[in-house]
Formats: sequence, structure tokens, C-alpha cells
Amino acid sequence: MIFKIGSLSTLVSLYKASTIDLVKNFRAKKINDKYLIDIKYVPWLTIYELGKEYSVIQDDKVLTIKNIKLSVEKLPAGVEIVMGCLTNINNELYILGTLLTYRKSTFKCIIKPLTNPPDLWDFPRIIQIPKIQLVLNDHGFRNYIDIKIPVDCIKYTSLIERIYSLKTKYLCFLVNLVSAIEKIEINLSNFEICYT
Repeated sequence: MIFKIGSLSTLVSLYKASTIDLVKNFRAKKINDKYLIDIKYVPWLTIYELGKEYSVIQDDKVLTIKNIKLSVEKLPAGVEIVMGCLTNINNELYILGTLLTYRKSTFKCIIKPLTNPPDLWDFPRIIQIPKIQLVLNDHGFRNYIDIKIPVDCIKYTSLIERIYSLKTKYLCFLVNLVSAIEKIEINLSNFEICYT
């Protein structure tokens, strides 16, 4: 399976969408004066279904996704790539994984909410993206990646109390800049799911 991170056509469609289109095509829910779109339609994010649900911790070993290959075109300065497992606890979404950058890794853990890209201009004010908390290890860029659930970082969040009940069935890949959408290719042809 080979795909690119994000979708420019989805981004363009969101700009053009009427409120009826948001509900019909983007599974949006009206909340007060905003329309909350489904996570699958966030244009700078791509979701891959694993086929079944996996525990984050099994027999005291940590879920690891091995041999993910990255291919990139020329990327803009400041680009960050997030790769991780999506988990849902009481309707709160988390991505647990890895942050890749071209800068030297300076933080052991990064815990922050997903925000709109800083180079996203005039995004329709009525559209709201889902609230997602990112819990990530910080790594320098490389072409082959293993995503390991960042247990050392989870301990700094309220998830630590439920770590043995955390499950996932989706991988998430996202970029922090609109100018990087569709410029990063993910190859899952040889990926492997294991516990380490």
C-alpha cells in the first residue's frame, strides 16, 4: 500500500463546501455555529486502517509498527511529519507515535494539541477540526521508520491510568504545513506489526 499524506482536493472541497455539503460529504456535526468535520476529512492528515484492533500494551510489551518507508519531494522549511496510532478514550482522540523533523531532535517527548497549519490562510471559520492530542517521541528525519508507542511520554498524560486498556486500529500520518500536503509518500508494502 502506497499513498501520500494529505489531500489537496479535500482542502479545496472544504473551501467550496456549503453547510449542506459539510454534513453530507464530510460527515460534519453542527455544534453551535460551527461544523465539526470527521477526522477522516482533515486535509493534512491521512488515516490507514490496520484491519483489526490492537492493544497498545500486550504482555508488558509495546505495540510497534516496523518498516514504514518514506519518500519525499522537496519539502518546505519547518515541516514536521507525525506518524502514530489513533486511539479513542471516552470520545477523546489521541495520536501516539513519532514526530519527524529535519532539525536535530531536542525534546524527548512532545505533547500538544493538533492545530491548523500555520500556512493555512482564510480557512472557513465555520469549519472545526476534531480535537486531537498528540503524544510523540521526537526524531530526526530518516527514510525508514518504526513507530513505537511512546510509553515514556504517555506517563506525562492522564492516559497513563488507562494504558493497559488503550487500543488502536488506525495509523495516522499528518503534516504540519499545507505546503507539504501530498509531498510525502508512505509505503506500507513491507510493514510489520509486533510487540517489543
